[in-house]
Amino acid sequence: MKKLYQIPKSQLIVIMIFSVIGEFVIFISLVDCSDSYGNCGFLGFLSVLLPFLFIFYLVGWKHYNKSNLVTKIENVPSKFCTKCGEKNTLNSKYCVKCGELIIN
Repeated sequence: MKKLYQIPKSQLIVIMIFSVIGEFVIFISLVDCSDSYGNCGFLGFLSVLLPFLFIFYLVGWKHYNKSNLVTKIENVPSKFCTKCGEKNTLNSKYCVKCGELIIN
């Protein structure tokens, strides 16, 4: 079955790069301030929070993208297969049920 949602690879790569850079900066700051009484607690909190924000963003993006694609697919004018009469709402060239070529 075809997935109705998908995160573009470019967006996933950008998110992963920024999360790795953010974790690296937070880790270096934690190591640097480990001997002083600065903002180490806040940086530790951010280092725990950042992966959860990454996961939350991915799950939220999937849900948003899925709902948009579902409404787009439902609004596609339906075509019927001449061989089996199956309704095609995925806007593909071939019938989902029998594989026959669908002509407009």
